[in-house]
Amino acid sequence: MKQAKTFRYGYGELSLFAANIKAMPIEKAINTNKKELNCVGNYALTQDKNGLTVYKTSEKAYVIPTGELYLVFNKKIKTKKYPAILKELNLHITDVIEQGEYMVATDENPINRTIQLQKDKRFKIVEPELIAAMKPYSFPLPTDELLAKQWYIDNTGKDPYGKEQHWKYKKGADARVLEAWKILWEKTGKIGSSDITVAVIDKGFDINHPDYKDKIVAARDFHHENNSSIPHAFAITQSDVDSQGKIDTEADHGTSCAGIAIASANGSGIVGAAPNAKFMPIRYYVANGRYFREMFRHIMRHGGDVISCSFGNVGIPMDRLTIKMIHKCATEGRNGKGCVILFATGNAFDMLKENELATHPDIIAVGASTSEDTFAAYTNRTKNMSVCAPGGYGHSGTMTTSDVGYLDSLRNGQKVQAGKGRENNPYYRHNAEGTSFACPLVAGVAALVLSANPNLTAAQVKKILEETADKIGTPSEYDDRGHSVKFGYGRVNAANAVRKAFGMPTIPHKVSPPDVSNIPTYTFDYGTSTKGTHGPNDEEVVLQYPVHPDDAGKTLMVELDVPLEHDSTKHFELYVQHGRKPVFFPEDFIDKKLGETVILTVQNIKAGTYFFMLRCLDTKEFEFVKGGGDFELNFTLLPPMA
Repeated sequence: MKQAKTFRYGYGELSLFAANIKAMPIEKAINTNKKELNCVGNYALTQDKNGLTVYKTSEKAYVIPTGELYLVFNKKIKTKKYPAILKELNLHITDVIEQGEYMVATDENPINRTIQLQKDKRFKIVEPELIAAMKPYSFPLPTDELLAKQWYIDNTGKDPYGKEQHWKYKKGADARVLEAWKILWEKTGKIGSSDITVAVIDKGFDINHPDYKDKIVAARDFHHENNSSIPHAFAITQSDVDSQGKIDTEADHGTSCAGIAIASANGSGIVGAAPNAKFMPIRYYVANGRYFREMFRHIMRHGGDVISCSFGNVGIPMDRLTIKMIHKCATEGRNGKGCVILFATGNAFDMLKENELATHPDIIAVGASTSEDTFAAYTNRTKNMSVCAPGGYGHSGTMTTSDVGYLDSLRNGQKVQAGKGRENNPYYRHNAEGTSFACPLVAGVAALVLSANPNLTAAQVKKILEETADKIGTPSEYDDRGHSVKFGYGRVNAANAVRKAFGMPTIPHKVSPPDVSNIPTYTFDYGTSTKGTHGPNDEEVVLQYPVHPDDAGKTLMVELDVPLEHDSTKHFELYVQHGRKPVFFPEDFIDKKLGETVILTVQNIKAGTYFFMLRCLDTKEFEFVKGGGDFELNFTLLPPMA
């Protein structure tokens, strides 16, 4: 172990060990480093040899000496001698604390200099200015037991159920919420402000849910408040028990959306992106101008800051009153700063028409991404898409959030599970997916941004979210403005958004291109076949197929065939992508079942390289597995189809 450097510090001693790493200001490090940076204060840790020396404490916490010392002269030294002594020691005053006390800069190693000067009888105190990383246990990570399953808060790259499934969970494919909490904690001592109120407009809510029953303000049920047949506002209406023995209730959707935005960090269940924010549940009746006017006026009157709307398209364009009220709320709410309004784009994989709800220029239109940082292919696209956020998808990770618990059955009065949660924990569910859940996640992030700087206007919050979003997908999917109809300006990055709201430098999101150096390349002539094996150590099999410019525009037909003796419960899935190795659920893919011969047709092929990727799905466990067995791919080039 390296020798410790020990010196007097505070009322005791401090021992530091040199670390094999350097530090430099974040602004400088951003321009010289290709990887994402770990930061300590306004310094980034780097391997650059020109950086500052970094040390570690015995508890393994990083410590950075800034190069300045706090220096107090011995009272026996006359004031007029101070300048000569400092000049003799090559120390430069950077700040005068009071007479005889200075901050001074040194060009030498500040720790070595401290040890030397502490032996100099002319000084009463000499201490280095240090910046230290917060110890892991300094940040009070919420103890809610389902947080580990909330990959959209912090995606570690591991299956939250303990299984290694890297194709489902890509490290960093999250909204960077945990990192944002740490920044807020360092700056404010809290993981978000309780002065921010998030309104969620939806079909219904379980307002007694344990994760937000104690934070509700100005709740309003526009649907049932005047219905004499309903016992009270926000009563959960029920139908009979369905075929699975569950009660069907419209409250499960709003309950699940609200949980992702604002569920309390109370040691139980899940944690919302903005766990300290207040919650204003708004139950809508219909989505037209009259009711938007009433709902938005209520939210503005009662101090709503952020409004999350996950109720999809209403089948008709916005009327003029709706357009007017959204603009009024987005510009005049919050005492003239504007309410931050977010809409989910919907789940039909359509291109939204102009003048649909999620296309209003004053709102933040939110699409969905997956746990692999890919496009969730159900997401409606729009020219006005602002950002995307994790929303869950199929084989990729679905969202864990809150849900309605047990209710009384209308049939026999017995307690029956409601909502879509599992039997063993009915107040939570693990199967949520859709832009409905991406939207409140961004709403929670917006609440964190306002926690960092409550003076921001709604337009400024929108701009911050867009400017700090991480570009996922491929560069070709973004225009010259950095915008995509699929991803907006990218996947929301709560940490960078909070940094920007505080006036701190942001840390760029940099993606390393996939390694294709070991992928075999095949040149296929007409009617060429290749045989392969998805072996016991293979998670996937990938092939390259270069298309010569002379073949551009033709039709490529690919047949997948397998021996009949293969296990019929294991299905192959074949993916194809032009120009890059396929990621999970690209737009161009088709499922292939073992034991069948099926044909994938790629019309109007382009010059360049196509990548084909094969994976094996175990239909019993609904998980991808290794060792799928033998397969054969038959490639045929045909003239362009008419």
